[in-house]
Parts: sequence; structure tokens; C-alpha cells
Amino acid sequence: MKNLPLPLLLLCLLLSCSSDEDSPDGPGLIGTGVPVYDETLIPASVPPLPNLISNGDFESDEAWINCGGARYEPRDLATSGNRVLMLDSRSACEAGADRDIVAATTQQIDLPGGFSDVLTISFQVRAEGVVPSLAFDLYLGNAVGESLQLFGGYRITSITQEADEAPGWNLITLLVTRAQIEREIEASPLFLTFQFRSSAEVAATTIYLDDVRVTDGFRGTTQAAPMPDALRNYAGDSRILFYKLTTEERAVASMRPNGDDMVVYEQIPAATVEGLARWFNESQITLSQKKFNPALPDDPSIQPGGSTDVIRYNLANGNEELVYQTIGEPGKFLFQDALENKAAFDFEVRRTVWDAERNRGALSVCGRNRSPQFELNSDDLCKLFIIDATTNEIINDEVNGFAPEWSASGRLAYYYADKIYTASLSGTRLNPTVVYEGPNLLQALDWSPDETQLVIAELGSGSAVINGEIENIYTIKILDLATGQAENLLRVDHGSLIANLSWSPDGEFVIYSLNVDGGGAQVWWLEVATGQTGPITNTISGYAGTWQK
Repeated sequence: MKNLPLPLLLLCLLLSCSSDEDSPDGPGLIGTGVPVYDETLIPASVPPLPNLISNGDFESDEAWINCGGARYEPRDLATSGNRVLMLDSRSACEAGADRDIVAATTQQIDLPGGFSDVLTISFQVRAEGVVPSLAFDLYLGNAVGESLQLFGGYRITSITQEADEAPGWNLITLLVTRAQIEREIEASPLFLTFQFRSSAEVAATTIYLDDVRVTDGFRGTTQAAPMPDALRNYAGDSRILFYKLTTEERAVASMRPNGDDMVVYEQIPAATVEGLARWFNESQITLSQKKFNPALPDDPSIQPGGSTDVIRYNLANGNEELVYQTIGEPGKFLFQDALENKAAFDFEVRRTVWDAERNRGALSVCGRNRSPQFELNSDDLCKLFIIDATTNEIINDEVNGFAPEWSASGRLAYYYADKIYTASLSGTRLNPTVVYEGPNLLQALDWSPDETQLVIAELGSGSAVINGEIENIYTIKILDLATGQAENLLRVDHGSLIANLSWSPDGEFVIYSLNVDGGGAQVWWLEVATGQTGPITNTISGYAGTWQK
């Protein structure tokens, strides 16, 4: 990608500064006085929904119908009580069931008077060995031993390290709609079945189940807590930069960590922002503005290429500076599907992050093709560029990467192709090391202040109801860089996670952003020590919070 058209420009455009002396916060900085956080809006805690399954913790011999290698076992590893259900291949289920089923357990779901729009099924599971593909199944049916799949043929083909409160266990949450059940099977009677199929690998695998729950409706396990005193009275002058949303527009704003003293930077255009607003230093921020090349084509058949201007804004005096620019290649289309068509190519700066102490920045510059209908038709290819913050020159050899973050000592962490890397810059060369790998990683991470950990996010094992729709559950995790182990900090089942994470300078909190149930977006806090969480912006709509460090 060295030959891509990425010229570096340096401009300085002075804005009107005539009101500086009259405005202690600088031009265009307006303290709105709007309360960003209101503790009275935190909903009261609600009890869990009643379990429609009996003996879901397997502490008695009642309710479940077992066959083959399914049996109750006392185990210290149980998540509740002291017994679990174990599934293994020591024997097979009797004739009448599918002959390749070596273990199964079934129970009728008690549905008095039917059920609401969503049925929630959750359980804890762990395995000794690797779960073979297509070996561990979950079914709903109208009879014992009936193998009728739901969820579009849902099968648990692997068990991720999705520990809940108990290390080694994985909490799976599944949602079934009334429409699915009415389309596939009769609503009553309804049987839930876990079964283990034989395969060449099953002999080396044992599966444990615990805490099986079926509820009429969905209620997330995470509930908002009132803001803790450590955040309400956060020490120091650090501020959180974020986007404030209205029905008409979005604006760049900042606030204290407790939501007080919100300031809206009205002089900064945010309508065409690409990626996140980021702190450069205490008085400057950067934004990536989306542009097109050509902006107004004379030939209507020419599709403009996407470009990006990275602008540095001085919040104290109103100055702005163009520090980096990409130029996209326009394409011309004769007619749809013509062989002579040339696709437009976008060059976009998606993420920026700054190491002010060492006077440098890291940019994710991504290229992609677009179809004649302005839709994507290729995967992104992203490069990491390190630039000198004074000359704005690229100072590293090219490397693939996205979502960079600097540590306090100048190390870089970033994501690319299902892997998380850390790296140091030696001369012009980044020396990356893979520290974590997984197919469900989100492109979001940040360093702990002591640099021993990263906060990351992954697609979780399950689903939640967000704004009336079934959405994915996400998991925020802490990655220990010494061991390579990632432990759950929070299952995000109370909204849809927006891909940005930021760790507080004191190490006690992580902030993240949600599209919340009921509409809108909010910035939330997450206490690292306790796993408690709650909103910072619950009286306004805002997202993409980034801590000043």
C-alpha cells in the first residue's frame, strides 16, 4: 500500500477569535447546563423471571428424563449447589431414539396459558476436552426424544471461554420467538432436550450442565446501578470526549467523568465525521472528516471516491489544522453490470490515536471498493501509519492493522483479522506480537494504566431483546497480557454495544457506549473491581466516549 495516493498536507486556517477574551472557554465552547446524568432515572432492581423448568440446578433426581451417558454427579465445580448433569459416551440411549445419541436429558416446559412473544433459554456449560462439531445439540419438540431443531437449526458447535461468575463455565442464552414455535411445532406440550451425539472425538469429551433456566420473556442479567462515589467525585481534571446526538445532528462535546460540566464544541462540524473524536492533548482534539473526490463531478456518470481529512482543533483559540489527508480514486460507470465499469475506491482514516508525550500519532487508513450503487463490494484492507505529530510525516514501514491504542510508555495495541497485537516501534519498524485470537472479536480495545492488561470485547454466546428485536449479546473482557487469559467483566445484555472502549486514568473504570433498549445511545461506566455498571449520559443521547489521559 506504499504506492497509494496518501499525500500529507499541512494547513493552518485561523477561525474568528475575536471573542476569546470574553469567553474563558474559547470560541464556540458552550456549557449547556443540561444535566447529563440523573440518578432518579436509574430503574429499581427487578427480580429474575420465574423458572419454567424444575430442578434446573440438578440438585434432585426429579423432572428430567435421562438416557445413555446422562447422569447426575456431585462436583465441587458446580455453579450452584453441589451437583451437575454430566453427558458422556459411556453408553447409548435405548432403541427408539436416534441411534447415534449417546446421552440426552429432556424435560417438559410448564407453559400455563401459553407464553409471551419471547421464550428465553439459558444454561451454564463446560467441557473436558474440545466439544466436537455438531456433537452437542439443543432441541425443542412436542415429545420425549423428538429431535426437531429450532433456532434455524441451532447447534452448539464450540464452547467459548465465556465464564460467568464461575471460572471455566460458559453462560449460553438463547431466545425463541412465539412465531418460531408456532411455525415449527405446537406450543404445547413443549419439551426441552439436550443431547450428545457420537463421533470419533466424543470419547475424549465430557460435558457438564448446570443452572438451566427457561423464562416467559427476556430480562437481562445486567441491571444499571447508581453511579459510585469514586466516579461521582473523580479526582483530577480528566474529561470524557464524546458525540452528543439530537434528532437533527450530532456535535462533539466533552464532560467530567461524572457527567457534569458538559461543553459542546459548536465550531466543530461533525456531520461527516468518520470514526471517533480523539484527544490530542489537553487543549486539542482530532476528527476525521469524510470527503469525496471529486466533490461535485461534472460528469454525472462518475462516482466520486471516498477520502478523509484529519483535522486537529485547538479548543483554546479556535485554530484548526489539516494534518493528514487521503484521496480516493473516482470510478466511471457506463451502465449497470457493464464489463468496462471501473469501481470507485475509498481511502478512509477510520481511527486516530495520539501519543502526545512522544509527539506522534497512529492512524488506521482503510481502502475499499464500492459498487455502482454506492454499496460495498469488497472487504476493508487497513494499514497502520505512525506519523510525526509536528511534520505529519509517516515514520513506519507499512503493517496491516486497525483500532490502534497507545500505552502510557508508548507501546501500541491494535486489532487485525481476528487477532489482537501489541507492538513497539524500533526505527521505522513495528515489532508486533499476537496476544489474543478469536473469531468473535470486536474492533475495540484499550490499555490498563499499568500496561499489564487490555480491555477487549467479543460477541458473546447468546442473544438479547433490544428495542423489541433479537440482538447479539456482547462480552467485555479483561485480557491479562502475562498469561494470555481473558476473563469476563460484563455481559452486555442490556443494549447493543457500540465498538469503543476507554480505560480511566486511575484504572478503576472502563467506559463504553450502547444503543439502549427504548431507543437512543448512551455512554456507560463499568467498575473494574466489581463489574457493576450504569449510565453516565441518561438525560441526553451520546456515544463514543473517550477518556482524556
